[in-house]
Amino acid sequence: MRTRSTRPAARLIGIFVGGPLFGRLADHFGRRPVFLVDMLIFLIGSVLHSSSLTVSSSSSPTVSSSSSSGC
Repeated sequence: MRTRSTRPAARLIGIFVGGPLFGRLADHFGRRPVFLVDMLIFLIGSVLHSSSLTVSSSSSPTVSSSSSSGC
């Protein structure tokens, strides 16, 4: 039961961290460069997430791919 709750928690942590972080970076550097970096992080997180073998090893890629969805 514990492994089921790690993925939604990791996704929420990523959103709560990524939203303010990428929002502040977008205010400073502009939307387009931050959006491109955001999509690169999402791509890397998705590839790592799809190549993970267990649920517990997919938590950190979930955080990285969902942090980019906060932008």
